[in-house]
Amino acid sequence: RTLDDAKLHVAHAAIFDAGAQVYGGFVRDWVIRGDTANDIDVMTGDWKKTEWSMTAALQPFKITRTGSPRPFGKDGHCRRLTFDWNGEKVEVDLVDPNRAPSYAPGVDCDAGNVIIDRGGILRLKVQSMGQHVPLEKAIKHAKDKKFVFFYNLTDPETGGMAKNRLLKYLKRGWVCKSPVLDGLDAGFEAQIRTKPKYSKPYWQTPKR
Repeated sequence: RTLDDAKLHVAHAAIFDAGAQVYGGFVRDWVIRGDTANDIDVMTGDWKKTEWSMTAALQPFKITRTGSPRPFGKDGHCRRLTFDWNGEKVEVDLVDPNRAPSYAPGVDCDAGNVIIDRGGILRLKVQSMGQHVPLEKAIKHAKDKKFVFFYNLTDPETGGMAKNRLLKYLKRGWVCKSPVLDGLDAGFEAQIRTKPKYSKPYWQTPKR
């Protein structure tokens, strides 16, 4: 077995034993692209129940929780769990959607707008964004390391966060299909391949 196998066991426990949902980099990178994911983001409304259920389900696979859950993220809105497998760490962030801050329209880009629900089904995390980029296209973009950016880069309160998120993708070699601010593309000009159909104020889309 490999560390990726251990992460798969952890994600499986989150969904099928804890009844939670897995989203973010694990779905985008490992499930869709087949690349190694850094950690596992789990959406749950009950941190303690999810922690207990995952811990119990993973013990037979010699994947054990280490230390105590610790606050993580802005204002400690997440709980980070650390599991040990064969001396290597697997980090899990438990995110309560009722506590975590939400930035319009609820997800940073189409390639990240994917989640595996409690039934093990891959779907859009923010369903309303499917009118702009449906699931099939989001999956294709992720496979091709392309993305349509949804956050408002000019918002006075969240623009800085949005810029950092955009640059994170660009620094990893991803291609942006939507417009960016002048100057933000410095050094990444070849990765900005804007299409008119993706030139929209996505952050104004009502979330559902």
